[in-house]
Amino acid sequence: MLRDLLYALRQMRKSPGFTLTAVFTLALGIAGTSTIFSWIDATLLDWLTFTTVSVGLCLVTVAACYLPARRAASIQPMQALRTE
Repeated sequence: MLRDLLYALRQMRKSPGFTLTAVFTLALGIAGTSTIFSWIDATLLDWLTFTTVSVGLCLVTVAACYLPARRAASIQPMQALRTE
């Protein structure tokens, strides 16, 4: 394990561009994860908000599927073909 760590440090010293990119990517990932978790913890983990948003999305989904299907079902196929 110590040999692997020393080898990794040697490789990082040989290519500073790769090391900088890797460190920057890790820092960006950790910061992004922390920010998103803080936002989710503050807003979505409140059970009332989560439930309200879920129910609202379900109602919108049902309306978006039902209304066009109802309109399509009321059209007579032969009449629609004659008008085209």
